[in-house]
Amino acid sequence: MDIGNYQIDMAVSFNSLIYYLKKLPFVGKHIPERWYGSIDAKSMLSTVRLICKILAAFFKKALYLFVMISLPVLIIKDNISLEPAYQMSMNILVFLSFLGGALFKNIILENSMNKYICIRLMRIPSRYYLLGDFLLKKGTDLAGFIVTLSVMTVLYGHGLIEGVICAFMLIACHLVGDALALFIFDKMKMVISSKTGFTVSVMLISLVLAYLPLYFDFSLHAWSILYQWLVIILILAAGVGAFFILPGIPVIRWWHLK
Repeated sequence: MDIGNYQIDMAVSFNSLIYYLKKLPFVGKHIPERWYGSIDAKSMLSTVRLICKILAAFFKKALYLFVMISLPVLIIKDNISLEPAYQMSMNILVFLSFLGGALFKNIILENSMNKYICIRLMRIPSRYYLLGDFLLKKGTDLAGFIVTLSVMTVLYGHGLIEGVICAFMLIACHLVGDALALFIFDKMKMVISSKTGFTVSVMLISLVLAYLPLYFDFSLHAWSILYQWLVIILILAAGVGAFFILPGIPVIRWWHLK
């Protein structure tokens, strides 16, 4: 979603808010119709909302890394030294985020009111809108993970660069998952993330591989395996390839017929 699409999104949200405010007793009758066309108010609210979304993205990533990744290790393995705690935490991250996160959700195939308004009603080309929305969300995820993972790796004594590389690898895996989901939908007309059997299977496998080693006091060394230059290059290359393949998958061009 570029700036134009974001402004449309903001205008829809602002007009919806006015609509529901006008339905309130005592208050609604004092809200004039001209508010629907208030450009200054929409611009101000758009800026505030964008700042809040950016801050929320960083907060959610930090909360996720603490609650889902680091906290289980600290609770189950009290008095554990720094390096084993880091390896166990990164093992959880690999299976929950690199594996599970890449297969659970596909932004482009999600239905939303904004997509309906922009693509079907306003006739914005689906390829233009979907790729813009996709890039904004993936860019926000990347920025959030770069900051939060860098802080995490520094706190564990592994340096800033490892956190940055980890963030890029994570998003690369998600890009591969997105391309795979779109390819399957294009060929089989099936949204795999909406299939209960698939979702439950991926969830269980991810959770077992992530947390079971904590109880049996062993590590799968998943991050140690991934953090090798050859593997890093292969994952990043796969992510770049998926990034360039995505726009060519036909569903991007005819989403409005979906």
